[in-house]
Amino acid sequence: MTPHHLPINEVTELLPPADIVGHRVASCSKAFLATAVGLLIDDFAHGRNVTPLPAGTTRLDWDTKIATILPDEWLLDDEWTTRAASIRDVLGHVSGLPRYVRLLEGRYPPCASKANARSRHDFSYAVGDSAQDIVLRMRHLRTAYELREKYSYNNQMFILGAYIIAKYANTSYPAFVTERLFKPLNMTSSTFWPSEAHASGKLSQAWTRTGRRTPFWFTDEVVPLNAGAGGVISSAEDMARIRSFAQVNWLAVLLNKGVDPGSGDVVFPRSVYDAVTTAQHVVSGHPTEQYGAGIVGYGMGWQRWAYGDIEVILYILEHAQDRWD
Repeated sequence: MTPHHLPINEVTELLPPADIVGHRVASCSKAFLATAVGLLIDDFAHGRNVTPLPAGTTRLDWDTKIATILPDEWLLDDEWTTRAASIRDVLGHVSGLPRYVRLLEGRYPPCASKANARSRHDFSYAVGDSAQDIVLRMRHLRTAYELREKYSYNNQMFILGAYIIAKYANTSYPAFVTERLFKPLNMTSSTFWPSEAHASGKLSQAWTRTGRRTPFWFTDEVVPLNAGAGGVISSAEDMARIRSFAQVNWLAVLLNKGVDPGSGDVVFPRSVYDAVTTAQHVVSGHPTEQYGAGIVGYGMGWQRWAYGDIEVILYILEHAQDRWD
């Protein structure tokens, strides 16, 4: 956004959008998390893991149960979900733990102000919490659906994903993504740390309609908590290399199903690409104004549908379930 008192051409001359480092990509970060989990799975499959699995657990894959890899930490209010939920389930938003819990008489305690109000599970964590804190706190949150009953968007499960990577890669989640994705993709402007983006002198700021600049919305203190669900800070140049698309970048490698189109190097295996982009669960089974498609599916970090004869893989930041009925 640009301040109202500066003409757009002056802002462009000062700093072209492609050069701005600090665009917060928000929940588009979830695609990086899902891909990173896929890389961890591939490490275990080929004996490159640095941390062993718990006794009795012989492999790590998309269908591995969370209870088997976090036996002392994973617990939800539903016994079946606790026992049976897999990595594929939690990253596919079908764990039954929603972003919102609807408060209705007869099912949940009534809401005094609005019978159809919703309680937001995102309010269950705050600055200073760690990813492990969130995992341990899930047992106190009310599930709204049975496991795999319904697609229901939830940020906590992607915090859980980052915690799994940190635990079994023996490094922090931001460090893992930086080493395994940002560096191979030459995403030199991308980071999880606002202080790094700010130090570059190119951190993108938001502006009010009256021209007042507003601070960047999170600080370094939030990164250990928010990194997996929405912590990536990047630029148009890193995402799509719009000045020279032939160079390696996030979009080019995705379009080439995990392979650097220039060098031929495998950034992430085709099996990971297929797993995260294949629709695993139905988001919407009928046409909606929001999606403009008959059936919308969700993989892990990506939505998928068909527009005519064109296959569409993307991420929409606004979700239908975020709206009030």
